[in-house]
Amino acid sequence: MKYKKTVISLIGATILVSAISACNRSPWSHHGSANPEKTVAWIKEEIDDRLDLTDSQNIELDALADQLVILYKERKAVKNSQKTIARELFTSPTMDQTKALALVTEHTQFVSQKAPEVISAVAQFTDSLSAEQKQQIGDRFDKWIKRHSDQ
Repeated sequence: MKYKKTVISLIGATILVSAISACNRSPWSHHGSANPEKTVAWIKEEIDDRLDLTDSQNIELDALADQLVILYKERKAVKNSQKTIARELFTSPTMDQTKALALVTEHTQFVSQKAPEVISAVAQFTDSLSAEQKQQIGDRFDKWIKRHSDQ
């Protein structure tokens, strides 16, 4: 039973990190027009195109997308100040390890605080999917794992 909770926690954490990363990395970033709304709209379009979502599934996806945009904006506000601190840490004669650890802790706490909301939104969306749609997601995960494995 504990193994099952660990696996579920790992999957949830993976989804959360992927969601945050997706918001932090825009497909349009090299064009200079990156913003969370465009990024999330692109992700939504890709998901809808690949899974052929119903209207009710699109409503759940919209709720998840709204959550991700809010998350991105909250994270960005903190991230800019952290970049300045990180630069100071790396360019100082000796690194202040306490300050560096505080940056990591701050980010970890942010993720931990937001995880329940994001995982809930992801769960509501994925729970609305059919078995066939879930299989499509599983197949894409398999391809991703194969492409990114050490083999």
